[in-house]
Amino acid sequence: MNRIDIAELIIAQLSRQKNELSQTFSAQTQAIKCGYIDHVLPEQLCEQIYHAFPDNRSMKPYLALRDYKFVAAHIPQYNPIIEETAAAFQDPQVRLLLADITGINSQPLSSLLDHSSLLAIHPQQFIAPHQPDRKDTDTRLWQVLELHYFVSPDWQAEHGGYLEYWQDGSANHPQHIEPRHNRLVLSTTPLNSWQSISPVHHDSYASCHLVSRYYQDTPILSAPTTLPKPRSRTPLHHLASSAAGGIGKNLRKIFSPATK
Repeated sequence: MNRIDIAELIIAQLSRQKNELSQTFSAQTQAIKCGYIDHVLPEQLCEQIYHAFPDNRSMKPYLALRDYKFVAAHIPQYNPIIEETAAAFQDPQVRLLLADITGINSQPLSSLLDHSSLLAIHPQQFIAPHQPDRKDTDTRLWQVLELHYFVSPDWQAEHGGYLEYWQDGSANHPQHIEPRHNRLVLSTTPLNSWQSISPVHHDSYASCHLVSRYYQDTPILSAPTTLPKPRSRTPLHHLASSAAGGIGKNLRKIFSPATK
């Protein structure tokens, strides 16, 4: 199955839930606007994508005080079904339908797969609260929408790996989205928002995502100088996050060019 076929399947499912999703993104709310649809692709295809997901040896481990995950950005080097699926989520017709649903008109990109990546969260791994990248350094476009497509068979609520969103850092309780198998999550990325992925608790479960990012050339509003940070889940987590932030700040001071 190629990218055109997969794009048609995505469009069909988005179209079926277009009204419901449009209401979510047009609602007057202080919360981050995000919606999801289940059973996006036929189960046989979803299973094929899952089994084609690269193993840990083929992905880049990312271990830091605030993140522990496996990532892969060079999608064409993996199984062709991965590349075809990633390209399908960036298909022009899919993008037009998403623009209609969300009210966000993202710009066409010259290299579509540059803005897709693979993400795997294995047992005891997580992504701590952080602000997503706002601007693409290559195209100088602003990120406005993010898609997560999950391929994780046998997922159960107690396994963890939830997407978490904060409209700002002041709220103790974020919005939670379950990483259900064959689910597509659409979320805006406001300038003052934070996001994370909770730890995976099950020894044999991994939360596998195909992530697609959408950009536009309209600058988003300037951010406050200091944004509030979501509260950490544990004192140790808070200490690690604070230490990482302080180290990064000092390193930037040392290595950044002097300004007048």
